Amino acid sequence: MSDNNKTNFSERFYRLLKNYWQVGVAFTVTIAFFLISKDHIKQLFISDLLQGAIVVLLLLFTIVWFVAYIHATFNELEMLYSCNIEAPISISNWFPLFLILVIAFCFGVLIAYITDILIYASFAILLIIFNATGFAIIQKSILVSFLPPKNINIRKPIIEYYIGRPFLMHQLGMLTGFFIALIVSLIGHYEKMSTLKIVASCIAMMTIIMGESFVFCWRKRRDSSLVAGH
Repeated sequence: MSDNNKTNFSERFYRLLKNYWQVGVAFTVTIAFFLISKDHIKQLFISDLLQGAIVVLLLLFTIVWFVAYIHATFNELEMLYSCNIEAPISISNWFPLFLILVIAFCFGVLIAYITDILIYASFAILLIIFNATGFAIIQKSILVSFLPPKNINIRKPIIEYYIGRPFLMHQLGMLTGFFIALIVSLIGHYEKMSTLKIVASCIAMMTIIMGESFVFCWRKRRDSSLVAGH
């Protein structure tokens, strides 16, 4: 086997292991918090089969969201590093750690309280807000690194994705969806209407599906532009 083939094999093997570990971490955390909520899910299935089925679907989509979030975070950090994005000097070391812990805690709460759509929607909104805060740090890094531009072919897709409309549309769309789910769940809670709780869970599911589909398409377009730029 030539040195080039060995290098390519090692790189593929590294990326494969990295992806498996991302899934493994998400799976471990998910199982831990699922064990907390499993009794509530059982009771829900006994009392209301439809609501129980909707909750299980929401749980599955939340797990997919969590896995996709971890995968995207690792990949985008590598991509930004390869594009020579420099970290802004003004950021304290503890602040990114604080954001990561809060976001991880929010994902844990989403799974642990999957049967309570009121708590779910509230922490989903909190998660989006802290995620947007972390993204603002990346935006600052990009603006510092690309002024003046180093490579116009790389600069355009990076600026387009991180500074332009896609990210803003994605975050506003997710916030809007979860706010609607929160309002509907609040009405259902105070009016004692289980139907509205089911509707709120469906709204939360559609928010995740549409939000992740939208950002997946934009990431694919960005990555294609970056490959062409290199």
